[in-house]
Amino acid sequence: MSAINPLWLIPALLVLLWIAAFSVRKLAALDEQSLVGKFGAPLLFGIWVLVFWELITQGFGVPRVLLPAPSLIGQALLAGWGVLAGDFVQTVLHSVLIGLALGCTLGFIVGVLIDRSPFLQRGLLPLAALASTVPLVGIAPIMVM
Repeated sequence: MSAINPLWLIPALLVLLWIAAFSVRKLAALDEQSLVGKFGAPLLFGIWVLVFWELITQGFGVPRVLLPAPSLIGQALLAGWGVLAGDFVQTVLHSVLIGLALGCTLGFIVGVLIDRSPFLQRGLLPLAALASTVPLVGIAPIMVM
């Protein structure tokens, strides 16, 4: 597939960008009580982002390795749907949800035990206060290990 001459694409993109900005501003100014006012601007903005992405990647001949076009991403998703569905079941249903349920249950039980036991309050509350001051980015690698 040959790329379109980028010099002819720039004025067209600028006109489309102006039309998109004008349309999104008009939709955003509508009353949010109506369905069009509530969802019109975000949907139009999302559509325009995908259109510009497609035009830029196809028009300027951007290598697929660097930034694939949305149409190519959609084709790959449809082609690999069976593998993705199996990975989703294995990752989310077998690992994430079980870990979430165990973590929430154990966290609730430990929280109730700390609240009811003065011994645990004296021992664990200072550690909890110390851990809450450290950013999550600093604690996450330690918890994974």
